[in-house]
Amino acid sequence: MQASLNAFSILFFISAIISGSVAYVSYRRRAVIGATTLMWIMLALTWWSGCYGVENLDASLEWHKFWSRLGYFGIVSVPILWLIFAIQYSRQEKAPSVRKLAWLWIVPAITLVMLWTNDWHGLVWSSIQMVDLQGVAVQSVEHGTYFWIHAIYTYGAVLAGAVIFIRHTMQADEAYRAQAATMLLAVLILLLGNGLYVFELLPFRGLDITPFAFTISSLILAWGLFWFKLLDLMPVASEAILQNMGDGTLVTDARERIVFINPSFENLAWLTKGTSVGRQVTEVLFNWPDIFKDHHKKTLTNIEVPIGNRKLFFEVNISPLFQKRAYVGSIYVIRDITERVKTENRQSLMHQNIDRETTEESAPILIAFRARDSKIIDVNNEFVIQTGFSRAEALERTVLQLGLLEVTTRSEITRQARHNDQVVDEVILVSTKSGEAQAWKLSISKTSVNGTELQIWAAKPVRQA
Repeated sequence: MQASLNAFSILFFISAIISGSVAYVSYRRRAVIGATTLMWIMLALTWWSGCYGVENLDASLEWHKFWSRLGYFGIVSVPILWLIFAIQYSRQEKAPSVRKLAWLWIVPAITLVMLWTNDWHGLVWSSIQMVDLQGVAVQSVEHGTYFWIHAIYTYGAVLAGAVIFIRHTMQADEAYRAQAATMLLAVLILLLGNGLYVFELLPFRGLDITPFAFTISSLILAWGLFWFKLLDLMPVASEAILQNMGDGTLVTDARERIVFINPSFENLAWLTKGTSVGRQVTEVLFNWPDIFKDHHKKTLTNIEVPIGNRKLFFEVNISPLFQKRAYVGSIYVIRDITERVKTENRQSLMHQNIDRETTEESAPILIAFRARDSKIIDVNNEFVIQTGFSRAEALERTVLQLGLLEVTTRSEITRQARHNDQVVDEVILVSTKSGEAQAWKLSISKTSVNGTELQIWAAKPVRQA
């Protein structure tokens, strides 16, 4: 080997450094859904560019074939990772698990096997020869039949991811459109560079300009990370947001920026529709009490807010959001209690639910839900006694809307119920109407009444030591 550093290799190494830097930034933000996948995309680009840079250091055909094959580990990975990232970015917690998406790697795995055995069948590279380009020896490749199968699959994955982003951009709030547009611009440049090479539309043959396109794409992604805060502002999706809640709902991220607000909240707070997302919550709700901060446990509080010439009273249910144990934001659910405060003594309202000593002989707490929308259709008297919520307050609401459970607890229970026929004696933490924490031993069963699928919760309060 006679290594010779040249301008092409230098550009590829610069591309690898840029991609590697973006991978590091993504790793630092790995608590956000999709950040880990974006990190792997950048690492795959780093590997591809690095291998191509090393490949062009020597003029030997065998040297080029070896490093091209190594580079293909990155080439086959990028499109699939891009598609997975698009799914995660747009669907968040509703995105399929990585295990369910494992089938996407079948064709890339076959491609690698076909590539490393190409000398026997020539279905990926039918012929390879070295040509001189500006004093640098590069490969001129004739592609075989299987290469085009791989190309169709690869472009299909990239285009599918692009379609997902386009749909998400059209449906997203204005604050997210700049993020999705940044991702689309990066992938379009990637497609343009690779397409020009694969379909031989360049004025010269042999040099794959895809890594150069990746360099530009990586810079655009880095710009999105630091300027648009691409990963910091990724939508925080949860069961509480996806439902069409009647109560006012506001979601902030870890930097106290508004990432979701529903029409009910806008109406209650007298906000102009569609102007709040992406802004600091303290800027939008400047006259509200200081409740918008890092919350690491569920909080129920009443606040007084001056709006115009009136004073409104809100009951605020605050639930923190965590991803991989890192705090990523909070959900604020508000209810207008102004009329109630006017007609009742506020002090007695705060203390109306007194502590009760729970015995094992007490009647069980029973809650019946409709399976299709998880809304409560009936509760028993023990539920009313233990939680302080009346039957009317509970009906046709979910446990999240009621404030009985935290989002993470509800998600865990849902997962267990989905994978098992029933849940038995699961200890959970609930919150009563007054904000008191209770431990319940919960069992869940399923039944059907008149063709309607039901889920029945039976719980016993756990005696405190």
